[in-house]
Amino acid sequence: MQTSDQGRPTCFECFRPEALCYCAYVKKISTRTKIEILQHPREAFHPLNTARLVERSLTNSIVYRGDLSALRKQVLSLPPNPRRFILFPSPKARDVCELEELPESVMVLDGTWPMARSLLREIPELSRLPHVRLTPTAPSRYRIRRPPKFEALSTLESISLLLSELEPELDLSPLALLFEKMIDLNIAARAPSESGPRFKRRALRPHKFPELLDKSARAAVIVAAEGLWPSGEARQVVAVRVSAENPWNPTYLETTHLKDLLLRLRDDEVLVTWQSELARALKELGEREVLSLRGVAADYLAYLGRSQAGPSDSLPPRPRLGTLAETLAKLGRNEPAESDRVLRRLRASQELWEVLVGRSRRKT
Repeated sequence: MQTSDQGRPTCFECFRPEALCYCAYVKKISTRTKIEILQHPREAFHPLNTARLVERSLTNSIVYRGDLSALRKQVLSLPPNPRRFILFPSPKARDVCELEELPESVMVLDGTWPMARSLLREIPELSRLPHVRLTPTAPSRYRIRRPPKFEALSTLESISLLLSELEPELDLSPLALLFEKMIDLNIAARAPSESGPRFKRRALRPHKFPELLDKSARAAVIVAAEGLWPSGEARQVVAVRVSAENPWNPTYLETTHLKDLLLRLRDDEVLVTWQSELARALKELGEREVLSLRGVAADYLAYLGRSQAGPSDSLPPRPRLGTLAETLAKLGRNEPAESDRVLRRLRASQELWEVLVGRSRRKT
């Protein structure tokens, strides 16, 4: 153990506080398949990064670190290997259980979905590798935070599932135990103390709608997607160009890739969507602000709950919105009748946007 600048004992091996050290649970596992982890620069400093657990547990693994240019140089310096695959669920990816020839090494992108997409964009050589994907049958056990979707796994879980398919004879239970212990230690450390809550809830500010909502009233492009992949490709992407001054003369746009949509936008237009994963993809691919209808609606309904409760020192919890249709119902609107699923989601998003813009303009 070493002592940090603040005097808190810290483990020199895992760089975690002594009370959260998981080193006692690290067990070495030998694998036939080499695991090559390409770590996004921003993920390297995450205190609960699971690639670090993999690196310490799997003897045949390596983590490539550095900025994006350094990472690309490391990838380019790797010897050619026709049996090197990359784990990424692109449209061309094959399911790992369907591979006829087993890979010698698999490259894994470490980071969030937007980080993984940026790695693929900045290091185009990765796209030339054969892609493989996983089909999770159970949700992530990363209980520290909620995954964005069912099939979203942590880096450690993805590698464990991959190896269980490629080398079913392996005993990966030590890796699973290490993962659970790290999570348990951190959840226990977050438990409220006897002196009261660790963090104070930020006070609600009545009618303080975000500036981006007001900006969208002048020029909004409301977007919905069906079958969206992390690469930005989708079965269907539909958008409507609309403004609060002229909401009944919309211009519809349709494509199968978010990049095609982004190329058609004007600089003054604000992207608006209900779907969280779509919002993240639009921000990453377009590098521009995106208005989340889900977040604005939650804040507004929380404000309504405070108003109805009357003066009180205690604040109502931020409401669980449910579906888009349920959120509209809470605001006294019905979901538009539309047979096509993605168009129904688009029309409902437009309806919700019009409600929120209208009420924000009555805030004074």
